[in-house]
Amino acid sequence: MIINGIRTCKILTILRAENKLEDFVGTLARLLPILDNTKTYNS
Repeated sequence: MIINGIRTCKILTILRAENKLEDFVGTLARLLPILDNTKTYNS
């Protein structure tokens, strides 16, 4: 039972981390065009 619980916790942690990663990538994808625009303005 305990081992099973630990495994479930690990899976949940991984899933949570993946969700955060997706959010992070989504934010990056939104920010990248803005950053690219500032780069083209500067050069």
